[in-house]
Amino acid sequence: MSNFTAFCSKCGKDVPATFREMTKSDHLTGKVLSARRFPLLLCEHRELGDENDEISGHHATQWKAEFDSRFPRKVQKKLFEKLSANERQVFVDMREGRRRPDWTLLEEWRRQNLDQLESKDLIESRPSNAILFLRQKFEELLTAAELCVHNRLATPALILVYSGIDVAGWLYASNPAEQTKIRFVAWVNRYLLGAGAALEVTALELYGARCGLLHNFSSESGPSRKDGKIRKVHYAWGNSRAETLIEMARLAKLDGQNTAINVEDLISAFRTGLTFFFEEAAADPKIALALQTRWVKVFGTMSEGDAQELLEWGKSLLEKPPAK
Repeated sequence: MSNFTAFCSKCGKDVPATFREMTKSDHLTGKVLSARRFPLLLCEHRELGDENDEISGHHATQWKAEFDSRFPRKVQKKLFEKLSANERQVFVDMREGRRRPDWTLLEEWRRQNLDQLESKDLIESRPSNAILFLRQKFEELLTAAELCVHNRLATPALILVYSGIDVAGWLYASNPAEQTKIRFVAWVNRYLLGAGAALEVTALELYGARCGLLHNFSSESGPSRKDGKIRKVHYAWGNSRAETLIEMARLAKLDGQNTAINVEDLISAFRTGLTFFFEEAAADPKIALALQTRWVKVFGTMSEGDAQELLEWGKSLLEKPPAK
């Protein structure tokens, strides 16, 4: 194992950490659970394997709420029945907020049991393959954004979120050829802000923030320069508070031109918005049809073995003599 310094997402300190091989059976309390090599956090208040470690009420409440948002009760019940005794204990600890939920592991359990569970009970209203596929793609993106934040990479996390909102807007738009701005603002108003996200920002301001970050790594954008009513968006993350930045702008009498949001809050709001979006898609034939026609254009993955098999099949077709 190699020593280095890592960032603790709970206390905000740089703490000693190590690299080691981790599997899904590891009981991590600070970082990521995976079968790959990731930094293993050893913080003084959350030592690995310390079962007496107390989780603050704030963290427990936050984790429980997010768990219920991602896994509705019907899903929890069905999935719980399929897990082993040890897996059930880990599942319950995460559900009740006694352990930081590991979304990679939970999604793996859900995928492993997907064929065994009735689709209508696993995810509401029996969504199409398109919805299942797209939910998985967005889950990958959100997991990557959360990993970025945990590793003090706030800018890449924001780029992932804004890119994801772009995709969601394209999927939702009645006309996929509409301007990106129109699609983005419509989706944000309906699903992200419409779901009650507590962000001091408008849909147009988020679009301006998206343009500034993606195009020049800054808060300035065409929309903010052209329209004096569209404020520039700044960001707080980790232990920092957006309210502090807002107060600084107010003190300098620049609050009419600037606002601030928390990166983690934006990620959470995007996740909640996606949940409402896919729930509505499952119940609305018009949205479902749009997803059915567009998901085939989205990148998927294929193993090398499958690719070789497909290639050989294609060659065999070309080598067949023409029919007489």
